[in-house]
Amino acid sequence: MSEVEIGRPEGRTSYSDYAERYYAQAGAGRNSLSASEYVAVVEGFRREVVCMGQCNLYLAATKDSQIKEAIKTYLEDVCNPNIHEMKKILEVGGYALPAPLEETMSPD
Repeated sequence: MSEVEIGRPEGRTSYSDYAERYYAQAGAGRNSLSASEYVAVVEGFRREVVCMGQCNLYLAATKDSQIKEAIKTYLEDVCNPNIHEMKKILEVGGYALPAPLEETMSPD
């Protein structure tokens, strides 16, 4: 990837498809997580909630419109997809969310 595209996933390489296929095969036909998978998803969800909270604090505190726009872009491109993917993983397995999603919403 030679240039940054807002709204598009970054970090993809020629090997990304292999990892995604392997991940899909490993979870095929399963509706539950192993103990270590559950811990990893819950901890990731919690970290993302904290990160989104920090971003929301920065949004509320900063006066610079360019910084606000950069933080909003980060929230949309990184945080929201991450938290919604982990939410989906937990819900498919019938697990409760470790924190309500309403607490991660932006103040504006």
